[in-house]
Amino acid sequence: MSGETASLLVALSWTFTALMFERAAKIFGSLALNPLRLLMAFLYLSVFSFIAYGNPFPTGVNFSSWMWLSLSGFVGFFIGDYFLFKAFEIIGSRISMLIMSLAPVISAFIGFIVLDEILSATDILAVVIIFSGISIAVLTKKNGERIKMHHPLGGVICALIGAFSQGAGLVLAKMGMNNMNAVNVTQCRVIAGFAAFALALVVSGKLKKSVLSYRNSSGIFYASIGAFLGPFTGVSLAMYAISKTEVGVASAIMSIVPVLLIPVSFVFENKKIRMAEILGIILAVSGVIILFLM
Repeated sequence: MSGETASLLVALSWTFTALMFERAAKIFGSLALNPLRLLMAFLYLSVFSFIAYGNPFPTGVNFSSWMWLSLSGFVGFFIGDYFLFKAFEIIGSRISMLIMSLAPVISAFIGFIVLDEILSATDILAVVIIFSGISIAVLTKKNGERIKMHHPLGGVICALIGAFSQGAGLVLAKMGMNNMNAVNVTQCRVIAGFAAFALALVVSGKLKKSVLSYRNSSGIFYASIGAFLGPFTGVSLAMYAISKTEVGVASAIMSIVPVLLIPVSFVFENKKIRMAEILGIILAVSGVIILFLM
């Protein structure tokens, strides 16, 4: 399977993952949901790793890979997903995932700063288009009124932090892969993310409350489906994709999630969609595609 095909499957997987985790986040809250779904994902990954490779855990991983992948898990899963799920709670999955389309843009700028990669005029134009699309979807203006946020500012800020962390986490994962298989790469990242969330629950004094909240059967159902489609299927495919093709190309294809969420949200969630949101989403995703494919 090519990296491009894997990236498309990631987009499909993450579309339904977003819906499942939006529902679960509203039941458990971001801090309680994240360690639960990472634990579930690790169990899925371990079973698959045992079947495919004969060992349920990553073996033979050198210190350098552990360091980069752990940092990737901390940045991408702990910081990125905590704020993304907070955004799900506040502004919903559709707008959150639209803002997350900034992640590949952030990856490009990190490459520019850290790796001295050159941004062309086309790249800069694409970034402008992406920001324009997000602005159209998030902001609104009625006759005679000032432009204002159509969605709560706190949710938008959470999604922006999530986008930055996801973009940085993807670059860090690429740096630590060293020819490892995608499942073991994901396991290393999940271990780091779970450890960080578990520590956060203990330090915050919310461990007991979070464990008790897991009695909610609906929340467990949504979390388990989301964990299977997201951290297990989606993230493993994403790691496979970036191992087979350029990070930017893979990220561009994965970024179509907001477009896929338009019909999915309408059909499965019966959510009303503003024309401005549709235009903004199409613009933003077009900008991402231009950024990496032209």
